[in-house]
Amino acid sequence: MRIHFRVSPTIPLYGVKKVLKAVQRDLQNIIGAVLVMYWTDHRLSLFKGQHKVHFSSVEKLDRAINRDVITVYIISSSLWHGVYEVYGIASGTKACVSQYLISDLPHDLWESCLWGFILHEVGHVLGLVPKNANNKIIIYDGFNLFHCANKCLMQGDAKVSEWHEVASLRKDIRKPFCARCSSFLRSKKHTIRS
Repeated sequence: MRIHFRVSPTIPLYGVKKVLKAVQRDLQNIIGAVLVMYWTDHRLSLFKGQHKVHFSSVEKLDRAINRDVITVYIISSSLWHGVYEVYGIASGTKACVSQYLISDLPHDLWESCLWGFILHEVGHVLGLVPKNANNKIIIYDGFNLFHCANKCLMQGDAKVSEWHEVASLRKDIRKPFCARCSSFLRSKKHTIRS
């Protein structure tokens, strides 16, 4: 599996490298070989100075869809989906994560939250969380979104304070997902083939 991270030039790449290496390590522990590439994407500077960025604007940057590559955009602007401000969003093989709501956190908490946001959205790209009776449903902008009911990075609808608590715990034990979500990923039922 290949994951391309495109980082806004307003975010120092050196600050993100450690987080992306942890993402790669933790995904490899669950699903095997993961090739991670990252670079500054100067096209994302189009959003510099914009307080609100809608996911549809970011999604339009790459029209060609490569089913073998997950593309994750990391932006510094506030990310919006419809009328809702979100930490991140995933659609198809693309995801976008905003560090806007965590930019004022101390660096260690910022790293944990960004790590958690990225893995959460990559989890959605890989098919987490499937619709079943054990998962919680969040009604969001007219859609039913499924999230894990466990203390897992796939839980949803958390405030920043709750999020960094779960992300820090999961990062410390090097297990981003609960046993059920990890089992789903190991079963190769996910949508991207390695």
